Amino acid sequence: MNSTCEFCDISQATIHCLSCVKIHIYCKRCFDITHESDFKRSHKTQLLSTITPGQENSEEMLFCSTHSRKYKEYACLTCNQAICLDCSAIGDHVGYKIGSIPKGFEKMAEEFKANLSEYVELLKLSNTKCEAISKHLNGMQVEANTIKQKIVENSESLIKKIKEKTAESVEIVDKRVLELAKDAEPIEKSEEDLKGIIEKSNGITSNVTEATHEDY
Repeated sequence: MNSTCEFCDISQATIHCLSCVKIHIYCKRCFDITHESDFKRSHKTQLLSTITPGQENSEEMLFCSTHSRKYKEYACLTCNQAICLDCSAIGDHVGYKIGSIPKGFEKMAEEFKANLSEYVELLKLSNTKCEAISKHLNGMQVEANTIKQKIVENSESLIKKIKEKTAESVEIVDKRVLELAKDAEPIEKSEEDLKGIIEKSNGITSNVTEATHEDY
């Protein structure tokens, strides 16, 4: 962790004071000057060289993001948020219900448990509904497959019957055509005989007419 002393803003900081409120990191000289009193000599400190990146981040989480270098010493019970003293006095949380960090955590923990229980019940209900929907869809799929199979079977049976009926109809028509052809033969012969008779009749009539003219 490479930082400049927050007191002189010149030298390289080497000490992190965990007890100071306004200034937290000092160079060795500034720390000794500002901690001469018996009260400040009891402050807890840590060498910056021993702070790992993870510890550094956790330390930064203790500070208020709105009021620089102010510790989050209180909890806004209205917003369920850790805040500093300035947030409750002159900041965005003025007039809200403020409590200690432990109380805030207790309230948040209670709400979290209540919400978690509700979410668990909703999840169970969702799983139950999903299972019911899945079963219903599977049943519909089985029913659809059964209907499809019946349609295929009925279609094949219908096509077979149509082919059989068509063959029977063709056979009947062929037989009828042959029968009509046979029935037509005597008619054709009768027509020829009738024509011969008509021709003979015409010849006789002609002869009679000629004979009559000769007599007169």
